[in-house]
Amino acid sequence: MVFADYSGKKFHILELVVLATHPDYWRRGIAKSLLSLPISKYKNKIKIESSVVEDNEKALKFYLSLGFEVEGERQKSFSRKGTFINEKLIAYYLKD
Repeated sequence: MVFADYSGKKFHILELVVLATHPDYWRRGIAKSLLSLPISKYKNKIKIESSVVEDNEKALKFYLSLGFEVEGERQKSFSRKGTFINEKLIAYYLKD
């Protein structure tokens, strides 16, 4: 799991850059446990931001189940085998 803790213009945002577990360990609560640390530790932040490619339905469902919300979509942000893929922009609000 990799986070970017900004200072300066985006000091109030914690960006989740990478969260991955090996497929052999999926559905064991590991990713959920990993995310509980920043949610409990970074109370000075307003939100956690991340993104999910739109065809990764399992990941999007996982984040939504934890309380993340879809804030928008970045068009054609990835290319896979010559096909462009959109990216869902998601956020978890720590404070209102």
